[in-house]
Amino acid sequence: AVPRRVAGLGHVTNIASGAEHCVVVVEPGLAYSWGEGSMIGQGIFMGSGDASEPKLLLSLSRKTVTQIACGWRHTLILASNEVYGFGGNRHGELGLFDWNHRFTPTLLRPVNGVIESPVDIACGGKHSLMLTNRGRIWAWGWNKWGQLGVGDIQNRFSPTLVCSAG
Repeated sequence: AVPRRVAGLGHVTNIASGAEHCVVVVEPGLAYSWGEGSMIGQGIFMGSGDASEPKLLLSLSRKTVTQIACGWRHTLILASNEVYGFGGNRHGELGLFDWNHRFTPTLLRPVNGVIESPVDIACGGKHSLMLTNRGRIWAWGWNKWGQLGVGDIQNRFSPTLVCSAG
């Protein structure tokens, strides 16, 4: 197959891919997703239908999306200094204090009232990480092999402090 340009997206500034979905950011900070729809929902909840072309994440269209990260079946989005998650959440990989899947982007809440600005996000297959402006790393999700770095092998459904700078 020959690579071809995806029509209508404009200038792409960030890309990410999970096992069954893709997400891109285009200027001026809009996010689009496509791929598997029954679990991930593409951030727009299409029921059980898959999306074979990019669909705008309307719920974030008034935010400025600067970064995206994809895991196996979940997505994190950094927009306007906030982190949103959607998709599969069987292991807590969305960090939303429960195990429920989300079909549209959902804002991560502060942990114990700690307000920090996220500066970087990353996803593993079934876990997620966030770096804040205070140099602190937070992790959540699947932890079967200790990949969260929090000293045990328990899954976490909310952000847990890994380490601080300094």
